[in-house]
Amino acid sequence: MRFMVLSLLCFCEFIYADGNYVQQQLMDIASHEAAIANIGANKAMMLYGVSNPMEIIERWNEVEQKPKLSSYQIEQIKSLELQKQNILKLEKN
Repeated sequence: MRFMVLSLLCFCEFIYADGNYVQQQLMDIASHEAAIANIGANKAMMLYGVSNPMEIIERWNEVEQKPKLSSYQIEQIKSLELQKQNILKLEKN
């Protein structure tokens, strides 16, 4: 019985640690996107999650009266979004 409880606790810690790792990866991507878009690292949480960050960035730039993203910035963010989608696909499996 004791062995079963210890095994279950180890398994739960493994799942929890794996979930934290995925969250950290998604937060890192959001931070990179914020840096590329020049919206500041403190605003990275606006880009965290599964929604498309381009709409959020465009609205933010409009509110702050900043120039639109260059095609190079857009390509960088699209590349990061592909990474995000791959991470989320792996997480589902």
